[in-house]
Amino acid sequence: MADDDGVAGYAVSRSIGDVVDLQRIGVSPAHQRTGVATVLLDELLAHPGEADRMMLEVSAANVAAIAFYRRSGFAELATRPRYYRDGSDALVMSRDLGSGRMVR
Repeated sequence: MADDDGVAGYAVSRSIGDVVDLQRIGVSPAHQRTGVATVLLDELLAHPGEADRMMLEVSAANVAAIAFYRRSGFAELATRPRYYRDGSDALVMSRDLGSGRMVR
C-alpha cells in the first residue's frame, strides 16, 4: 500500500493447502494508527483463495498487536516458548475464513 510519501505499509502471507499463514504486516511510523494495518489485513481476509483459516504468530509482549488481531476475529491457540531471537514467546492465533467465527 502506497501514498504520495511512498510505502505506507505491506502485508506478507503464504497459502499452504487450506491455511493462509500471515507472516507479517508492516506499517511505516508515519502511518501507524491510521487504519493502514486494518486495510491490509482486510484485503488478505477478503481473498483467501482455497484456504479456510488464517494463522499467525505474534509476540506475547505485543499487547497492541494482540488486541488488533482479537478485534479482527482471531483467537489464541497456543504459545510457542522462546520463539523469537530475543527469547520472547509467541502466541499462535487463528481465524476461520469461512464464517468469520473464531477457531480453537
